[in-house]
Amino acid sequence: MIFEKLPYVPLAQEIINSSLSKSKKVTQKKIRRANKLTRKKISSIKKLDAVSSYITSILSSIYNSYSTLLEIDDFHRELIDVLIDLKEMEKHLIRINKARKVIKYILKLYTKEIKTSKSEKDVSLKFKQGLARIISVVRRTEKTIVYFRNSKMKLSRLPSIDVGIPTAVIAGPPNVGKSSLVNAISSAKSEVATYPFTTKRILVGHVSHNEIKIQVIDTPGLLDRPLFQRNKAELQAILALKHLAKLIVFVFDPSYGSYYTPEEQLRILKEIKSSFNTPMLYVINKIDIASPDKLEKIKNELNALDITYIETSITNGKNIEELKNKIVHYLINLSRQLRNSEVKV
Repeated sequence: MIFEKLPYVPLAQEIINSSLSKSKKVTQKKIRRANKLTRKKISSIKKLDAVSSYITSILSSIYNSYSTLLEIDDFHRELIDVLIDLKEMEKHLIRINKARKVIKYILKLYTKEIKTSKSEKDVSLKFKQGLARIISVVRRTEKTIVYFRNSKMKLSRLPSIDVGIPTAVIAGPPNVGKSSLVNAISSAKSEVATYPFTTKRILVGHVSHNEIKIQVIDTPGLLDRPLFQRNKAELQAILALKHLAKLIVFVFDPSYGSYYTPEEQLRILKEIKSSFNTPMLYVINKIDIASPDKLEKIKNELNALDITYIETSITNGKNIEELKNKIVHYLINLSRQLRNSEVKV
């Protein structure tokens, strides 16, 4: 998983404390015929180098790991942009890179200063000055360090998504039963509750059939509003539909307790159909607790559009296996077609 490799980012003060601890552990082997001043110079340079090396190793780890995120696939790249803002990340990468270069320069400068010192007192002074300047760089970079620390927390919660395998994306308004359906037909174990927006991020389940693996993705619910008004959770759903979906499973909720009217749900469906040229399955869920009036409105509209649908219920298991088989059958056939086309090429 891409985000699992991102390094742990300590706080600025933790970095400083650890680097000072490293410097205290520096031991000096006795050098034959070396006088006291020479030994002090060598010891001071080693300690300064230990501090510098530790801090730059932390900064370099952050810089190298996050720089690779600028070169990944479009889905993950846009997902990162939604969660932590790519332009902001690039600005902080520049600051991290500058900080480590400045620290290396300070080490080089004060190594030279210490080497040319004429007394032990002067060596101590130059060492303290160099150390203070290095620590000052870390403190000035604190906001950037906090940014990457928070980014690590946000990105590490994302599931492992393989953009290269056939994927069905479950879509629809909040609280229509998407998570329950994904749990029922795949390996996913999404949180399920009776209030909207339980799913605030993308969740992934898998189904295996004859050694072919497919993904089923549960996305945050979509509201009936323009794209520019959508929140970060909704934008994650849009990205999954845009980049991952080889099949979209749209879910309706005709139940008495549904949070969204049939008209609102149908408008969301029409927006998805007009935005994505992707095959779709249509599911009327919670059929066991359906309001006859809401159910009739949804069915009439789908019939008018000549759309075939499946009626399901998680509670009594109605048509759950049929839905799973339809999803698996479509994606397995797609996977075989892709393999055959690769062989021909």
